Amino acid sequence: MEMKSIFMFIFGVLCILAFTMAFFLTLNPSVSAESGNSKNSPADSEYRNLEFSDSEKSYSVTGLLGNEIKRNSVSVRNNENTGGYFTVRFYFKNSYGETKTELETKHIPPHKEEKFHSQKIYSNGYRYWKYDVTSQSKVRVLK
Repeated sequence: MEMKSIFMFIFGVLCILAFTMAFFLTLNPSVSAESGNSKNSPADSEYRNLEFSDSEKSYSVTGLLGNEIKRNSVSVRNNENTGGYFTVRFYFKNSYGETKTELETKHIPPHKEEKFHSQKIYSNGYRYWKYDVTSQSKVRVLK
């Protein structure tokens, strides 16, 4: 009878310790960072943006009403072995320093090239333009 009560006492103490540890681990999940499943794990450091090359082309035509229509195109080539999404952001600036932006996003297969277009009718005075290309997709870095 005495052996059974000692066993029950040890079992109760172990249960209390297990519940206490589980409670504190839920309060501080970074304690289990060795497992790699914590929220503080730097998973983004294992990925990088897709590599690409780009070029621009711009030309003007005269519209039916005699106004100038400027067509801008940016060619983006995906230099990776995997397809991904790329965004071209067009910036248009007038002589007063006001800037207007346009975005266009496309999927580009591996080692292929896509053209991004923007067309402006310059009755509003936007004469200068530039662009930025960003890769929206990431590829895993091999270590």
